Amino acid sequence: DFDNADDPRNDHLVFSKGHASPVLYAALREAGVIDEPTMMNLRRVGSPLQGHPFGRTAGIDATTGSLGIGLSQAVGRAIGARMEGRPSRVYVLMSDGEQDEGQVWEAALAAAHFRVDNLCVLVDRNNAQVDGSTDTVMGLEPRTTSMSEDRAGHTASRARGASPARTVSTVSRSRRWTTRSRDA
Repeated sequence: DFDNADDPRNDHLVFSKGHASPVLYAALREAGVIDEPTMMNLRRVGSPLQGHPFGRTAGIDATTGSLGIGLSQAVGRAIGARMEGRPSRVYVLMSDGEQDEGQVWEAALAAAHFRVDNLCVLVDRNNAQVDGSTDTVMGLEPRTTSMSEDRAGHTASRARGASPARTVSTVSRSRRWTTRSRDA
């Protein structure tokens, strides 16, 4: 809710895939959070809109850039919301390339261990990294299956990103999924 940005009940987005920040900035411009003069200064010295999201910019919840850091931030935010009794959820958009980072897997295990059920992780599986395809650099399969219920306590689902309706449906269903009951 951009009109009430400080409302503790708001959901949060951690844009871990920071190199794609122009997409985030365009969405924030469309929502009226970023004005056109600011948008026209994208990646200029002194601009709040740089190559990766900066947490002090309106509409941006977390500074990201180091690969893998976003999931750790999101897990921490989700645990914090739960501890404070806030109903908010945390969404994190990650790249498939950052799945190579050990910090990602440590955060995933922490999310399962602490039964973080107000977190939704979206991984853009485009098979591309700066050094080549993900399969060439460091294959993700069968590692991606370790995010499933039987391994790490998470519920996993796939959605075709090219189909916005299917992606929205999958994210909506995630509100009903939990890693484990909080009472377990």
